Amino acid sequence: MKAPSFWQRYPPTLTAKILTPLSSITSFITRYRLNKSSLHASVPVLCCGNLTVGGTGKTIVALEFGKYCQQQSIPFAFLTRGYKRKSRIKEPFMVDLKQHTAKDVGDEALLLAQLAPTWIGNNRAISAEAAIQTSPAKLFIMDDGLQNPSLYKDLPILIVDGTTGFGNHKLLPAGPLRQSIIEGLNHVKACIFIGEDKTKLLPIISSYLPIFQADLTMNPPIQSFSKQSVIAFAGIGRPEKFFQTLKDNQLILVKMLSFPDHHTYTPNDLHKLLLLHHHYQVPLVTTPKDYVKLPNQFKSFITPLQVHLTWHDPNSLHKIFQMLPT
Repeated sequence: MKAPSFWQRYPPTLTAKILTPLSSITSFITRYRLNKSSLHASVPVLCCGNLTVGGTGKTIVALEFGKYCQQQSIPFAFLTRGYKRKSRIKEPFMVDLKQHTAKDVGDEALLLAQLAPTWIGNNRAISAEAAIQTSPAKLFIMDDGLQNPSLYKDLPILIVDGTTGFGNHKLLPAGPLRQSIIEGLNHVKACIFIGEDKTKLLPIISSYLPIFQADLTMNPPIQSFSKQSVIAFAGIGRPEKFFQTLKDNQLILVKMLSFPDHHTYTPNDLHKLLLLHHHYQVPLVTTPKDYVKLPNQFKSFITPLQVHLTWHDPNSLHKIFQMLPT
């Protein structure tokens, strides 16, 4: 489902104001959940989360943390609920890339599992306990789950997209917030701010938290598409962000196809993409999240264009990991 446009309009629109009384329900539920007791795991837990619904770059940040752990020889594992997975398994389980598909575990879990052991489960505390029994991990990295109370987070980190910020600053359903801004800022220990500050949030956040700024940068393979025509498609929180990044890297987009976040591609979708590919005789490009969901026989027609974070301060990751308890 696409987020309503009024969520991003600040000051809030009349529609947002009319819905504001219902936001008290969201506020009550979030406070109730966060007041529940949490399990303290025997190893530190680092959580990448956000205050809003939709994509802010949590998975990209989690992967950056994972790569840093590998560079520093820190054994770690990812914990995630496997959003949009079709599997009905209630007990926590580890992703098996030879057996599981995106339908089984979700697209984000497949990406994470390519880097390190990744545990799926709605209850992060139970997942952590299962992982501890079978894994030598000295750190857990949570992709999302900032408002999930089951597992104590030693280092909860807020991820903010500089373009969308906190939307209209209203809670669901009047806006995109899962919890109030002030409560959220008091709930975390640091902020990773991605991209240009188009909503003027940096002064507000910096009065509460240490901020680490970064920009999204396309990986080198995109250079081979510079000044070439392509067809781009994406089923992520903000497809337009992906498309704009391609344009910024001098790709010529003859077609842009947006699908809902975490979209499951149907045979009709794939057929349409192939028809466009043959009609325009140009490459098809997409995001890694979308690529992992495609059938193997279709992947040969697609090029995933990956991104990484370029930190304003090259020592950002070192400074973030120094915040973890020893």
